[in-house]
Amino acid sequence: MKTVVYCNCSQANLIPESSRKAALDALDAAGVEYLYTDDLCGLCAEQNPELRKSLHNQETVVLACFPRTIRALLNRAGLAGIQTLQTVNLRIGNPDTVTSALNLNGVRPGKRIALTRQNTDWQPWYPLIDEAR
Repeated sequence: MKTVVYCNCSQANLIPESSRKAALDALDAAGVEYLYTDDLCGLCAEQNPELRKSLHNQETVVLACFPRTIRALLNRAGLAGIQTLQTVNLRIGNPDTVTSALNLNGVRPGKRIALTRQNTDWQPWYPLIDEAR
């Protein structure tokens, strides 16, 4: 079973509204449980224990931004060992491709599980080292 993470990018607001809506509609229509966060950057920066527990040793799909950014964020969160990581880039992708990229075809409403940051006053930003470059 895949663990699906959706980032709403509320702090930086880099994902177009049409992509956000399409992704959430697809997840809700697919009938899957998914982790929802307003700010994946912030969760990773504070090494959120709920995120780490949810993704540890799981096949993971992250709907957020660029794949290298997601990998670097998860590495920062202590989740470098995710072997099967699939990413869906909502910043530049066509919203219609979300459902096909996830390979989801459920018929019941999805279940949203919200993960929230501890420090909501802090604007998450920090340099990430891209080891793959």
